Amino acid sequence: MQASPRHTIRLSAISKNANVSAALVSRVFQRLTALGLLQEHGAGPRRFWSLTDFGGLLELWSKEEREPETVTSLYVWSRSVNALYEKLPKIHDLRARWAVAGTAAAYLYAPVLTAAPSPIVYLDAAVPAQDLAKVLGGEVVDKGGNIQVWQSKGNPALYRIQAYEPAAGAIVTVGAGRGSLELVSKPRAYIETIRAAGRSPEVANALREQMLRDGHD
Repeated sequence: MQASPRHTIRLSAISKNANVSAALVSRVFQRLTALGLLQEHGAGPRRFWSLTDFGGLLELWSKEEREPETVTSLYVWSRSVNALYEKLPKIHDLRARWAVAGTAAAYLYAPVLTAAPSPIVYLDAAVPAQDLAKVLGGEVVDKGGNIQVWQSKGNPALYRIQAYEPAAGAIVTVGAGRGSLELVSKPRAYIETIRAAGRSPEVANALREQMLRDGHD
C-alpha cells in the first residue's frame, strides 16, 4: 500500500501480499480511513480504497516502526566506504533475500551528503549473519564494525525491494540492475532513517521530498 500512493488498494491484495488475515487488514484500513489517510470507495466485492495522504501515512508509519530484532556488526576490509558498497553484490552468492536498508538506502535514493554512510544490510532472518560476513571476506565484531546487519522475523523490510539505479550526482556508482545492489523500498528507507542519529534525518527528508514530488515508490 505504501508503494502505491495513487493506485487502487484492495483488501484482498494487501492480505495476500503481506501474508496476514483479511480481518487484520480490514481493521487497519478502518483506522487509516478514520485518520483521513485512506478514502473508501464502493461497497461489497467492488469496494476499494485510495491513499489520500501519503506524507501523513509516512509519518504515522515512522512513529510506529519497530527496531530490527537483531543487529550484528561486521568488519570487512576495504580501502574506502565506496569500495565497501562495491563488495555488497557478493551477497547474492548466499541465494538469500537481502537489501541495503536504513540511512544507507535513503542515501542511495537521495545522495545529498558529500560522503556515503556505512552500509546497512537487511538480511533474511533465516540466514546467520556470520554467513554474510564470510561471503564478504569479513568477520563479526563487537566494536569497530563498518557494516551493520539487520534481521527481523518475517522479513518485513524485504517484502518489496528494488534494484539500485544510481541517481544524478551519486557518489556510489555500483552497476545498476538486478545482480547488483538491492534496496528496501523508498518509503521503508525513509521510516528507517527519519529518527536515526547524525545527519540521517536530512537524508530522510530529501527522500521524502523526492517521493512527494515525483510520486515514486
